[in-house]
Amino acid sequence: MDRLEEYRALCTQLEETPPALEYTLTRAKAKNRRRNLKRFLGIPAASLAGVFTAFVLLVNLSLPVALACAHVPALLPLLQAVAFSPSLKAAIQHNYAQYIGQSQTVDGITLDLSYLILDNAQLTLLVEADGPYDTYQLLAEFQTLDGEKLPLSSISGDFPGGSLEEAISAYPVSDDFLFPDTIRIVCKVKGFHRADGPGHSTDWDTLPEFIFTVPLDTSVLNDHRTEGETGWMEVDGQRLRFTVESWPTQSRLIVEEHPDNTAKLQTLDFYLEDETGQTYQPSLGLSAMGTSFLFDTTYFDRPKSLTVHLTGSTWLDPAREYIPVDLETGEVLGTLPDGVTLSLHRRSDTTIAVALIAPKPKDWSETNLTFYNISSYRYRTPDGVVHDVTGGWSNYHAECLWPNTEDELPLPDTHFVEEFSLTGYPYDTVELGFYYTWRSEYDLPLSFPLSAP
Repeated sequence: MDRLEEYRALCTQLEETPPALEYTLTRAKAKNRRRNLKRFLGIPAASLAGVFTAFVLLVNLSLPVALACAHVPALLPLLQAVAFSPSLKAAIQHNYAQYIGQSQTVDGITLDLSYLILDNAQLTLLVEADGPYDTYQLLAEFQTLDGEKLPLSSISGDFPGGSLEEAISAYPVSDDFLFPDTIRIVCKVKGFHRADGPGHSTDWDTLPEFIFTVPLDTSVLNDHRTEGETGWMEVDGQRLRFTVESWPTQSRLIVEEHPDNTAKLQTLDFYLEDETGQTYQPSLGLSAMGTSFLFDTTYFDRPKSLTVHLTGSTWLDPAREYIPVDLETGEVLGTLPDGVTLSLHRRSDTTIAVALIAPKPKDWSETNLTFYNISSYRYRTPDGVVHDVTGGWSNYHAECLWPNTEDELPLPDTHFVEEFSLTGYPYDTVELGFYYTWRSEYDLPLSFPLSAP
């Protein structure tokens, strides 16, 4: 029996409620009887807490249990409370988790490729890593069986060891891509001891490489629906048209920009609302692909109507994408983005530190350190050549910039700093690239109902 057959057999078995869960449901129904109610009230609270904790661990660490629970209405509220992201929970509840069940151990590191969630818009791997580290990161390349790299863009984050995690998601870079029946996944794993303190890229240990050959159930690839669209709508003096497409693992707000617009849309803050008042929020991982903005899937809810609510937007005027700066005097020879100021600090004859100072976003707090891009991390030299900023950059809040130097500058508490350096720079002037020209945050959302496709 191959892996795909094992997966289908597992799904067949899960169509029947597991005996243990049948007993749980029966006991829940019987608790309305006085005799059983008295017995239930006699159970110590600590025991009940232990049962709930065990259930939380079972649902998060065992997708077979999560899938089984999806068929037991009495347990659905608990599943909603302890499972993964909203879209992944919906996919699990509708049996979109494909069982893989492959495990490899190399040099004391065990990587379990347990499940995947697949549709034509996204592939997500559910992975567990075990070994001497408390935190891991998974980098994956997806290939054909011949070793040819598939046109997928992936995003991943760090995750704790010893538990099943939504480790990495891959997205087709073109609309005409189709997943093959079998793929080869080359996994590069990194480990870090988070208990030792915050980690930087240089603190992670590179661990062994793992290679998996995985069959895919491609019968789900046609599961897709267009939810609705708008006509041309005016936003910040520009015209936009919205369409919503939905798949089992995600929905996308696709934005079309009118050819007569004078500015380019860079980011969009939004949420969607259906006729019942249920809201669908932007994805926490990959948030956008070009002018498609990802949010919680509407696929399984089948809303009768949807409204797009915009709470903010960021725009770039192409005529102000590069702003000239005199590096000798610090004078800006153009107009910076709204609310932004610039400060320079020369570290050597050919290295200049650049600081862009901008207002904090409205949702910034001591526990929610959110920032936004000011620079495009590119610059143009006097000979017209565009370069990428090298050596990294940082966003931070501080009371003072360039302390104990002649360029020392007090900073207002309402602003943050984006800093990078021009290294080995021989010229006296530079054109700095900017990500945006102006940002808008709406006190009241701009609302646009979708019409049926």
